[in-house]
Amino acid sequence: MIQEQEAIQILSGLESWFQLPKQPGHKAPKRYKQAILIWVGVMIVSLGVSPLISPLLGLLPWLLKVVVNVAITVALLSYVIMPRLTRWFKGWLFAD
Repeated sequence: MIQEQEAIQILSGLESWFQLPKQPGHKAPKRYKQAILIWVGVMIVSLGVSPLISPLLGLLPWLLKVVVNVAITVALLSYVIMPRLTRWFKGWLFAD
């Protein structure tokens, strides 16, 4: 019943951050490249967001500050930072 060899692909769950809009079926980059680019993205957001929102969240409890900071960080990474980093570094990310 099988007409061709099956292809097994192991996914880490972060591949959606590394998809180019015009290449939806593109193979995911190597994990070490994903880790480096995620680290760069988190550093950019952490260094920019924390100093800006800390004064605004000064009276909130510690846990709520962390929740707000993480929510902003994840939203910025998902919708702003990682799409741009993926486009800028596509030659390195998707090189064989």
